[in-house]
Amino acid sequence: MSLPAMRILFLLLLLGLLPWDMAPAQAREATDAAADSSAVPTALERRLKAQGFELGTPAFIRIFKESATLELWLWRGGRYYRFKNYKICKWSGELGPKLAEGDRQSPEGVYFISGRDLVINSRWHRAMNLGFPNSRDRALGLTGGGILIHGKCSSTGCFSMTDPVVEEVYEIIAAALDAGQPRVTVNVFPFPLTRANLARHADDDWIDFWTGLKRGHDLFLRDGLPPRTYVCGGEYAFQSRTARRVPLGGNKVCTPLRKPAVSVAGANAKLPSRAQRAQTAEERAKVCDPKRTECRLLRDAIASNAPCPRKYARCRVRDIAVSKSIECPLKFPRCRKGRAPASPMVSKK
Repeated sequence: MSLPAMRILFLLLLLGLLPWDMAPAQAREATDAAADSSAVPTALERRLKAQGFELGTPAFIRIFKESATLELWLWRGGRYYRFKNYKICKWSGELGPKLAEGDRQSPEGVYFISGRDLVINSRWHRAMNLGFPNSRDRALGLTGGGILIHGKCSSTGCFSMTDPVVEEVYEIIAAALDAGQPRVTVNVFPFPLTRANLARHADDDWIDFWTGLKRGHDLFLRDGLPPRTYVCGGEYAFQSRTARRVPLGGNKVCTPLRKPAVSVAGANAKLPSRAQRAQTAEERAKVCDPKRTECRLLRDAIASNAPCPRKYARCRVRDIAVSKSIECPLKFPRCRKGRAPASPMVSKK
């Protein structure tokens, strides 16, 4: 059938002047093809299919700060398999967890993305909120919020991916949540927690924290399943999902890691007591454990009379050093040496 004749038939069908069952087969096939044009697989769907996945498959994310890598894992045949590694354009701070609002530090630990955490706007193009602070972070008094995986290439604590990259990650995560996955687990590590890497960082202040994360890191690689995650006395604890659920060593303060974050009963043992909070910074520094990072940083803050950068002026307020900006003297050399300003600067952050 010629093209002009097909056009006339389509017009007659559209106007209802020709019953559908009387239309020639060629016309019906051409119309069906036009109607199905939207069903043509996208490039992403073709790549997913080539690896045995599809949009809507449950997803899992691992982030490694040192290599600036986001790994996207998808469900197939009873476990997760890696679909693709994406380059993180920028994250901020240094290796180690986020401690306080305004420290411009990207967090580390176990976080979750749910449907309410998906954001589309002109500022970040596409964004997924990690839910910092989680219940473990809140139990330890860590502060902050609005930590995202987003587009563009700038960061004040977030993981920016550039617009084209985040668009693909967002599409896969949104499809998984729309298909019924309650939440997508995100594990953020400083680097792969192998014995060799931990030995390389053995003198780091955060080696104990990273060693605690290693069990969760290793269980996922062994099982292909994110382990059950708990908070026990302010620390992460993990159990394999292939094993029977058992009490964690009889520890009554262990609770599942949750989002939205809630306080963990009994975990406040790591936080200052009411009497300790009533002490001045100098008094706390005399009795604190010098093996703890917070203690060493508090003593650095007290020993220093140097001006910090303007936006970190609160680093010089000794009595709030523990609760808000304890990391300042370590992270910013200007907080540890030099002369104090004639009058303190005030920061609005």
